[in-house]
Amino acid sequence: MEKKLGKVFKEGALLITMTYKGEPPSEKVANKEIHKFLLRVTHWRRKNGLSTLKYVVVTERKGAKVHHHLLINPMDISQAKMTELWGQGRAKIDKSIKKEDFRPMVRYLTKEDANGKWEKWIFSKNIKDFMVGN
Repeated sequence: MEKKLGKVFKEGALLITMTYKGEPPSEKVANKEIHKFLLRVTHWRRKNGLSTLKYVVVTERKGAKVHHHLLINPMDISQAKMTELWGQGRAKIDKSIKKEDFRPMVRYLTKEDANGKWEKWIFSKNIKDFMVGN
């Protein structure tokens, strides 16, 4: 997975963590919300003359808390604007990924499943075949 992500995402890619305010959503609702968010980000990128969005989303639930980790191709966006686009709570831009950060970041995203936790991966269509193929 690390090698494949390294071929798709170059230095400057963003790692973003999105959380929910209030009552945690069900898996179905969380899925809907992340898809709506990705559409808003796609629109924002297009409006600002940026390249097509490439992303990997990992949705996790630990106990009652639900959050998403999003790895996307580079874009110049403020924390406030990303949170506004998310609209469900906080969207924290964790870092702009440097080459040396890829291995630990991929290990973090691919941590093993544990009891009481679900994890769901979503890939953008423009990288899905590459990511899940051989």
